Amino acid sequence: ALAVSAGHLFVANHMGDSLAELNLSNGALVRVISALPDQFSGPDALVVGAGHLFVANGNGSWLTELNVSNGSLVRVILAAPFGAPDALVVGAGHLFVANGADWLTELNVANGSLVGVISAPADKFEDPDALAVSGGHLFVANGVGVSLTELNVANGALVRVISAPADDFDVPDALAVSGGHLFVANGIGDSLTELSVANGTLVRVISAPADDFDGPDALAVSGAHLFVANGGGDSLTELNVANGSLVRVISDTATR
Repeated sequence: ALAVSAGHLFVANHMGDSLAELNLSNGALVRVISALPDQFSGPDALVVGAGHLFVANGNGSWLTELNVSNGSLVRVILAAPFGAPDALVVGAGHLFVANGADWLTELNVANGSLVGVISAPADKFEDPDALAVSGGHLFVANGVGVSLTELNVANGALVRVISAPADDFDVPDALAVSGGHLFVANGIGDSLTELSVANGTLVRVISAPADDFDGPDALAVSGAHLFVANGGGDSLTELNVANGSLVRVISDTATR
């Protein structure tokens, strides 16, 4: 999982129960965050909201909230219906949590209190494992269902389900929005699908040997660049977000 804040890129290390913080401008390591009070347990998702960094612990079914400026613990959020939380996004003052158990948990981002649970047959959730917000819409990637569910962020109502052969979805497991476009990482297909946020139509599929995609499972946008975490390759691929061209591949054992 990836998150960007104030020139820094945060990387969740699921197996290491830690976070790596990198300098966005050069990829250099700033620090590794790993301390017992943080209670990391299989960190699977990251998001920044209200000056804090939220971490979803997939193995423990709780959230860890940190101060984004120094990595110190703010609190651990337990009192909410979580089920293997594996994706986070902030929108309209709320924190949305995707649960592998096929529902979304909605929290108040300011205090972590429960707002509600979103789950309906028409939403076609099937192992939701990525979230993104653009304007008034909330996008949910269904890893097993090989589709995206688009909801109204204000009330959780269904807008549409996106699934077409041309989209080339193959276990979609990460989402990012930039400039009216929605990027979808295909974990098994080793590619990215780029869609129009306005109508869900296909813009292009990004897949080239030089991109070195290997089980891409997290995305983050900063300015003109799109960062792709390769879970199978222990590396990051950095792309030009405007045209999908390769900028560089970042791979350094010091960042683990």
